[in-house]
Amino acid sequence: MKTKIVFKAFLVLAAVFSLNGAVSADYPSTVTTPNGSVVSTTTQTYELTVAQINAAIAWTQQNYPNAVILRNPTRKYNCHSYAWYYQSISNDRWMNHPGDDAYWLDGSYHDGYFPLYGYKISYTNGDHSGIMDYNSYVVSKWGNYGLMKHYYTYCPYASLIVHYYTR
Repeated sequence: MKTKIVFKAFLVLAAVFSLNGAVSADYPSTVTTPNGSVVSTTTQTYELTVAQINAAIAWTQQNYPNAVILRNPTRKYNCHSYAWYYQSISNDRWMNHPGDDAYWLDGSYHDGYFPLYGYKISYTNGDHSGIMDYNSYVVSKWGNYGLMKHYYTYCPYASLIVHYYTR
């Protein structure tokens, strides 16, 4: 529990303050689901400091040594944006939730029932999304931390009940 509190505190602080301590210049934006539903996002306009990146890497290695860091920490995108919108490193959208479920309510995705490679995964607590890899592993972005490869229950957002979605 202490790990989750520290992790969330770091996310809040990193999201509010920029390199010089000023309030961010991020701005509201939108993306669309494959079927055209509009989803609210925030365009992230600045990056973490080197010290913040190094601290996030150290925290991840200490608390989740069996997870693999695929990309360095960044505040430019989060798990929902990565999984549902755009997997590129140039993604600069932060999505608080997968469009209040717009991605599956508008028919863009439907239940996958069990994990297969490439399926989207949504944790029932609504706090995390990812993309299924092989053997119950997930690729997901951990807030302002790195893009991670991890066993589906081995992350700060772990939930035993998850939903799988496919096109």
